[in-house]
Amino acid sequence: MIVNNPLVNKDITTNSLRQLFVLWLLISLPVAPVLAKKIEDRRWIEVSTENFVVRTDHSEKKARELIFYMEAFRAAVPIITNIPQQESRVPMTIYAFDDHGDFARLGMQSGIAGFFRSTLRKNVIALRDTGLQENQVILHEYIHFLMRNYAGYRFPPWYSEGFAEYLSSAKIKGGQLRIGLANDRALRTLTYLPWLSFRKVLTTAYSDFAKLDREKRSAFYAQSWALVHYLHRNQDDVNPIAEALPKYFKLVENGTAEETAFEESFGIDFKTLSKNVKRYLRKGRFTYVGLRLKKDAKTFGAGVSEIPRHEIALQMGHFALDSSAYEKAKRLFLVARQAETL
Repeated sequence: MIVNNPLVNKDITTNSLRQLFVLWLLISLPVAPVLAKKIEDRRWIEVSTENFVVRTDHSEKKARELIFYMEAFRAAVPIITNIPQQESRVPMTIYAFDDHGDFARLGMQSGIAGFFRSTLRKNVIALRDTGLQENQVILHEYIHFLMRNYAGYRFPPWYSEGFAEYLSSAKIKGGQLRIGLANDRALRTLTYLPWLSFRKVLTTAYSDFAKLDREKRSAFYAQSWALVHYLHRNQDDVNPIAEALPKYFKLVENGTAEETAFEESFGIDFKTLSKNVKRYLRKGRFTYVGLRLKKDAKTFGAGVSEIPRHEIALQMGHFALDSSAYEKAKRLFLVARQAETL
């Protein structure tokens, strides 16, 4: 029998309707939720080099890609900056989660892509995933770590944040580590949010930076990135950065006002600077430094091992404790204790 209805296909038969009815019943039936494995019950692996340790419940392929990315970036730092390469006494340990919801399950802020914690005994970075945004977070925090410990200057907030944003957009592509690429997040912010004056950006102290609201802080990060990119990659209308930047830092450290120090070092006043940076952004020509890589993630040597359940439970317990999620921490510490005695 043919069903004649102007709202459905004329070739639908009663047999087809019966199949559709059965499908509707299946869709309508309640489905029991699939419970995700507890964090400590998943398979966690460790991939390590002398400088980095990646611990993750992702695949080995993802872990190797992440540690290769970090090693490539570490090797590039002394080439593109004045920061000398240091042999860290404590490896940087990176926890990369496969499930975005794990941050919330451990009482951590669910809206952030990652965070960095440094102590005398260990340096730990936690990432909610291993995507582009998370990679930018890890490089941003790693650069802060290097600048604080090895650069020899106390950088003003605009350069500290701007330089970290400038380097954090680094990508591996075509056998190169490309540094200085356009920062899409910063460009979106500059397109849709109100700008601060560049005088405000360049004169904001650390005590003032902490008081900025979320919107103004986003603008500060984005404008600092734009300013650093302009100074590093555009040498047409400012003094060479290799000479100007150290001079500026020393003048500010010695008490010279920021505007005077900037104009004396870079040969440009704040008003002209603002116009030039905006013109630079409108052109949209963001040149980058490309460093050829000798290896890739597949051929890069790194040790791989599985992590015992009690070790993961113990570390996750510390994450929960640091986030004041005391009940979650207590459960995980008990799991770690029980698992270790088995």
